[in-house]
Parts: sequence; C-alpha cells; structure tokens
Amino acid sequence: MKKLSDILKGKTCAVVSNSGDLMNHEYGEFIDSHDVVIRCNWCLIDGYEKHVGKRTDIKLINIHLARLICDYENISKDPHYNKVFPVWSNLTIEKIIYDGEILILNPNANPYKDGILSRLNGNGVYSLNDLGVGGILDYNGTHFSTGMVAILIASKLFESVSCFCFDFFQKEQKHYFENSIHNLKSHNNFEEYKVSRNLSNTKFYPA
Repeated sequence: MKKLSDILKGKTCAVVSNSGDLMNHEYGEFIDSHDVVIRCNWCLIDGYEKHVGKRTDIKLINIHLARLICDYENISKDPHYNKVFPVWSNLTIEKIIYDGEILILNPNANPYKDGILSRLNGNGVYSLNDLGVGGILDYNGTHFSTGMVAILIASKLFESVSCFCFDFFQKEQKHYFENSIHNLKSHNNFEEYKVSRNLSNTKFYPA
C-alpha cells in the first residue's frame, strides 16, 4: 500500500481532469513522468493511457461518490441517485477505487470517512485537515468543484504542479469517457478559472 508520507516527498505533481479535451492531446507519458498523479472522482484509464496516463496516486472524491462507497447497497438502488448519476450508480466499488489509491475527501464528504474506510481494503483515506491544508477553501465562501480543490491541494503540497485540460467547462462540457453533459450551474466556473490561473507554482496544459 502506498504511504501518504512517501508520496508527499515528491516535488512535482500532475492534476488530471476528466475533460473530453484530453482526447485532443497525448499527454499520457508526460503525466506519468510526475512524482505524484492526482485524479478526481470516478475516471477511466484503460484504453485511454496515451491521453491520460497510467498512474493514480491520489484520488479526490466528492460527497456523492463518498455516499456510494459508504452505503453501496442502498445508494446504488436509490431512484434519485440513478437519475442524477446514471453512470455512477452502475459501478462497483472495485471499479471506483483501485488498489493503492490514496483517497482525499472533499470537505462535504468528511462525514463518510469511517464508512469508506470500512468498505475499502487498505486504501488510505484522509481529510484536508489531515494534510494540513484545511484552510485552502477560504476564497470568499466560493463553493469549489472537486477539480478545483485538487488543484489547490496540489499547489500547497508540491513545488511544481501541472494541470491537464482544466478549462472549467469554457469549451468542453463532457467527460472523455461518457456522453452526458454536466450541470454547469453547480459551481462558479469563471471564478474557478480565475483563481486557478493566479497560482504561482501551477502550469496549465494546454496553455
């Protein structure tokens, strides 16, 4: 099992979005060349390696995925959940979280930490406070997306951060592995774009 203490010794970090724009680039080898690779929520790698890389060291998950992992039997059968997250509700825990991935919980997922630990086999599960970055969300009360939180975490923990295909839905509105269009009203995408581009140690691909 990967140890968080060892991972945090790395200097460079890649934060990989789930944007459909990844299919327009072959960043895979470059992504894997970083000391640490962070991804968000559920994502597919098999068959997409030349675009998205092969590794995941840390996965940041939101409350919806946390609930599914914690109480899979009930949440996966809930009609409302199936309507809002039709792809997620058909997943198994083994397809959501792979062996060796370290999970970091988006703050609204913290209440499910113990339940998640009880369902997984050896994955480390941490809150932002566990990492000493609990105050990174203090941007005028903005409700950041999981991707934005991942970028902020990386910018605090690593010397150099590369972010791949984070345009915050300005161009691409679909994930590379599914066809559904996402609800763009959940977060302030313009504000997230602006905050992300002001991080001094963070570079975005494509520019």
